[in-house]
Amino acid sequence: MLTPDRRTRRVDDPGVTTFARYAFAPNELGYCGPEDFVELLHGEPSRIAERANEFEGAWAYLVTLAEAIGNRDPLDAAIVHAYWVGDDLLAQVDPQVLLDNLRARIRGPATGLLHSVAAAAKPPAHHNFHVLAVYPWVTLLHVDDTTPLSILQNCCIRAGEVESVHGDVARVSRRELSFDGAHLSLGSPTTAPARWRLPGHEMIAEPVAGLSVSLHWDWICGVLEPSEAAQLEMITQRVLDIVNPCLDALRDGRRTK
Repeated sequence: MLTPDRRTRRVDDPGVTTFARYAFAPNELGYCGPEDFVELLHGEPSRIAERANEFEGAWAYLVTLAEAIGNRDPLDAAIVHAYWVGDDLLAQVDPQVLLDNLRARIRGPATGLLHSVAAAAKPPAHHNFHVLAVYPWVTLLHVDDTTPLSILQNCCIRAGEVESVHGDVARVSRRELSFDGAHLSLGSPTTAPARWRLPGHEMIAEPVAGLSVSLHWDWICGVLEPSEAAQLEMITQRVLDIVNPCLDALRDGRRTK
């Protein structure tokens, strides 16, 4: 598999800076990546690039995408965008290759529904597939859906619209996940706070009301064109269409035991 590209990078390397913006939120919470990533966020792109493979989940998808389009740099801006937001590059990844790569890298009981997903379902090499199908939280929804559902919806990349801005925090309307006891779906829009900067670093330029943005946990990570917001929602729905039959099978399997 490809390793981080160690070439000299521009100060404004778009692939690296975009990766850092989206990877920051779970790293801040201690879920993945190096402990000093907040410091790296303020550093040179080359230093961030050298540590990017420590985000093991994301790196597996970036490498798979890079190999599918000709062994390009996994932190190429187009590849990073495809993984976090989604675009036509996702169609170039062979679903069976993606599943084989993930199953080779992610083993043990904490693999969510990965073992149940068939290549025929055409899983996308997208962050939301990893969250909803590979994270173990999805298999815990039947036990107590409150915590698992909160983690799943916050970790998914979501499109939202800024309603107002108050200092470092914006109020953003976005659709959240809903669970009816059997299936996951996209619910009605709700409004919640999201941060857009931290001391010494802005994730995006100061947002304004009406701006379409992408969200990861409680952070605004990027500005979206309307077509990108629609694409992100479409990919999320596609993943839900893959996950829900797997949840049915999981539930039916438990009933027969």
